[in-house]
Amino acid sequence: MEKLYSLAEIASIRPSLHNVVLIGGVFDILHSGHIDHLREAKAYGETLIVHVTSDERVRQKKGPARPINAQNDRAKLIAAIRYVDYVFIDSVPHYDPKILTAVKPDILLLNYEAVSPQIKNYLSTINPTIRVVVSDAPKVTSTTAIIAKSSQIAATSV
Repeated sequence: MEKLYSLAEIASIRPSLHNVVLIGGVFDILHSGHIDHLREAKAYGETLIVHVTSDERVRQKKGPARPINAQNDRAKLIAAIRYVDYVFIDSVPHYDPKILTAVKPDILLLNYEAVSPQIKNYLSTINPTIRVVVSDAPKVTSTTAIIAKSSQIAATSV
């Protein structure tokens, strides 16, 4: 089954999907924390849709040296994970009205580090029927930490 779709394609098949969970992220250098987050998300519903952040947005958020991996490569990696049912790429946050209107998730899973009371309040005004779940899973690692460690190793190997 092909898992990579445009947002418009997701919107068109959405009526046939049940108990949809939406998560989003950069997923730049895939690590065990990503897998744990995807597994947790899938446990909340029947269909897991993953929004992969576009290269353009990653550069805006994290600087010109990021992402390490191009958006299509990141999306392919996420699509290969068994917990994931559908993947799309977009340049807005996964809680943006554009995405919430198209995907119409039953559940939106947010990482505890990426959520604030303002975001939760904002989400309740956009669509009060979406159940917002905040993951309390501890952060095991991060792509930024992996890049830093790799840079240290590279610097000492020269």
